[in-house]
Amino acid sequence: MTHSDSLIDITWKLNATSFSFQLVNKSNSNLRINWNEAVYVDHSGTSGAIIHSEVKYIDKNKPQKPTVIVAGSKVEDIIVPSENIYYVSGQYGGWKTKPILPNWGRSQEELDALTDVYIDKDISILLPISSGEDTYEYLFKFHVNDFKNTGKMSVY
Repeated sequence: MTHSDSLIDITWKLNATSFSFQLVNKSNSNLRINWNEAVYVDHSGTSGAIIHSEVKYIDKNKPQKPTVIVAGSKVEDIIVPSENIYYVSGQYGGWKTKPILPNWGRSQEELDALTDVYIDKDISILLPISSGEDTYEYLFKFHVNDFKNTGKMSVY
């Protein structure tokens, strides 16, 4: 899952609980990712905040500093929808993350029942990237085609 234009090259990977990406700054200027305006849109069209790898889960609702990508350099990062992060108390508790999409079932039938609502839907990430005074709102859409009970999922 890639996108390229005159400003950036970006490659995405969907993991069980996060999106990872590598972004290359192709421009002659520094770029900034404004995390406070970045948004995750789930399969039902609901928008929500995200955090990235430099943010502790306990700070998921606090403002985030922008990431600067120097001209000609790259950054690798991970994005997690804030609403998917929760705390469990007790001996086996701690910070947990819900999966982006249902990712397992005891049988293909159980997985089908969990995932039917996601098939032929999009999930998206709005990533605002600034260059000088200009801000470009990149909307990356990921279309869910199918689920298989193999430990992997197909998302296009």
